[in-house]
Parts: sequence; structure tokens; C-alpha cells
Amino acid sequence: MCAAITDTMNLLNEATRRYPAAISFLAGRPPQHSVDAMPATGWLQHFIEHSHATPAGRQQQWTELGQYSDTNGVVREHVARYLQQAGFAGAEAASCLISNGAQEAMAICLAGLAGRDKVAFAPDPCYVGFAGAADAMGVALETALDDAQFLDRLQARLEGPGKPIGCVYVIPDFANPSTRVMTLAERQRLLAMAAQYDFFIVEDAAYRQYRYEGTQLPAIKQLDQQGRVVYIESFAKSVLPGLRLAVLLADHQDAQGTRLAQRLSSIKSYLSVATSPITQAMLAGLLQQEAYSLERWIAPRRNQLAANRDALVAALIRHFGPSGQRGIRWQIPEGGFFLALDLPFEFGQVEFECCMSQHQVLVMPMQAFSTVGNQTRQIRLAFSNADADTIERGVERLARFIETKLAVAEVV
Repeated sequence: MCAAITDTMNLLNEATRRYPAAISFLAGRPPQHSVDAMPATGWLQHFIEHSHATPAGRQQQWTELGQYSDTNGVVREHVARYLQQAGFAGAEAASCLISNGAQEAMAICLAGLAGRDKVAFAPDPCYVGFAGAADAMGVALETALDDAQFLDRLQARLEGPGKPIGCVYVIPDFANPSTRVMTLAERQRLLAMAAQYDFFIVEDAAYRQYRYEGTQLPAIKQLDQQGRVVYIESFAKSVLPGLRLAVLLADHQDAQGTRLAQRLSSIKSYLSVATSPITQAMLAGLLQQEAYSLERWIAPRRNQLAANRDALVAALIRHFGPSGQRGIRWQIPEGGFFLALDLPFEFGQVEFECCMSQHQVLVMPMQAFSTVGNQTRQIRLAFSNADADTIERGVERLARFIETKLAVAEVV
């Protein structure tokens, strides 16, 4: 990762601490009122009570949850059943690995699918957690602009010189940070390319369950017939961030019949040994209570985020007029946690500082996610962890900053 991005991200990490009164559109977090951890103790109790019929068996289960546990996870059968009900018909426990959040799953994929002999490939701007993990692990990462020609650029790279590509990372539904959604044709084409050029697709499904309107497209993994997709679903956005749990579904089998999930588990064993069996049991208890579907659980959260998005769009129209006026543009996202805003001027670290210190509003420079310094005139607004009043006041402050910038430009 280039030094400019590292410096910017360090600044962003410090922003809230330095300006606690500022309104923040920075972090894509679930709504604060939806992350109460108190029910999790009940999920844990439910899991214990439904695991054994006798007091002695339940006591043994409590003891086992306090011990070192299986690297791949102790509740894989429950998570596989959840995935099956979610439309992943071939999901099996043996193909699942329970990780310490999606971040660890990405690191495992980088090490296991690219390593030192191959490169990872991703859209630009790229989710900084993936780009940062590649940088920290010494895995070469190449990127191409995240637009309708992304796959054309990937095709050119595959046919050109350089190290072979081991994996291509994508967030096909409401990508972070670009908010783009891959079309069905793009998903199918990427799968065909993976088979032709012998690479794996790392599909990050962080926002898949947060579609507010429009047609839900199949996950790339649901179209996969050859085990070319490693599917990562985090339970941070759908259940609780504090559980630090995700599932990595990797069902490809080598010539000896060894599943990719098992091969990747050897990497995990050196990264974290295992994932907490206690928080795994909490998740399994919730899945049991919800009959292995999170739809009822997620629905009110999805409705709240849809209302937040609508509030943000309404505030933008109130303060800037329809999209496109004076070079300020946006597209209404059909889902996800973010909205991308195009500006008629560059927005980098200096503008970030000014917006933060003089106008008390925190917004994310899109170029902070770029490995090559793209998207210099775009910002990302996170609407997930805010209410309508906060969103209105935040956009009002942002509008004052933008008006100041435009006034200076007109004078010059």
C-alpha cells in the first residue's frame, strides 16, 4: 500500500478521537441500537441446552467450550445448515471454516491462494482491509479501476506478462467503497475466466443481505459448479460485530480429494490456532432459535438502513438540488451501507482536515482506498450508523464546506 494511503488511513483512525463532537460518515457500522450483546448469553445457554440431554453432558459441553478447539470451527454443521437454507445447496460442514471475522478469512485466502509465487487482483478503489492485509503479508496486489470495464482489464492482465494471478477479490453486492453491483453477466463471465485461467474468486458477501429494492442477484458462489469461488460471509453486519465470526466456504477438491477448506485450515492454525468456541456457540444458538434463517433477525435492521439511505438522499437533494447540479453527483444505492458522492474538486487529506476541523463533519476520501491514487474527486458517505436527524445535520455541515470550496474556486 502506498505511503499516502497509509498516512490518510492513520488520520482517519484518529479523526473521531480528535473531534468527538463531529458528525461522522466514516465507518460502515451497524446501527448502535442493533448491537446489544446481552441476548448473546441466552443464545449460548440455548446451544448448551440443546446439545445434550443430560446435566452431565451439558457440563461437559461447558468445559469443551473453554478449551482449545478445532481449527476449522466447532459449529460448522450449524453454519452449513444455515448456508443451505440461504440458497447454497452444496454447502457442507467439511467445506466450511469458521474464522475470526472476515478479515482473518481474507488473510488466509491471500496466503493460501496467492502467497509469494502468485498475485492477488482486486478492483480499485479496494476495500482497505484486503489491500492492507496483502501489504502486511507481503502478497503482491494488483488492481484495476472498478467500473464496467473491470473484467476487460482483468482479461488483458491475464493474457499479458507477469506473475500468474492466484485469486481475484470482489464484493459483488454493494461494494465497499465504490458501492457498485456486479451484473449477472459479469458474475458469469468472471466464473468462466476463473476456470479458463485457473484462479480462485474470493467473494466477500459483507453487504449481500442488505438489499433495499431491486432484484437480488445470485451470489457468484451459487453459480459456481467447479469450486472456483471461496465465499466469505461475515456475521458482523448480520448479527453482532463483537462476535468476530465469519464463515469461509471453500469446497474445491484437489486430485487427492482434499477440500480447499482443509488446506486453508493449516494456514489458520498458524494465524490464530482457532476461533473462540464460546462465540461460535453463541452464533449456533441464535441459528437454532431462528430455525437456521437470519431473515427475521435481519429484516428490522435492513428496514432501518433503508430509511437511513432515504434520509441521506433526501438531505442531499435539499442541500444540493438534484444529482448533477454544479458537478455534485450521486447514484442512489439499492443496498449496502454507503453512498458515493462525486465532487467538482479534489478531496484529499487537506480537504479532509478542513472539513473535519472547520465544519465538524467526517467523510471518507475515496482515494484513501486506491492503491494508485484514483478517485480524487469522490467521497464515501456511510449512512448505516446514524439517524435521520444526524444525517440531516451532517449533510448541512458538508454543504457549508462544499459551498466554501466552490466560492473560493469562483473567485480564483
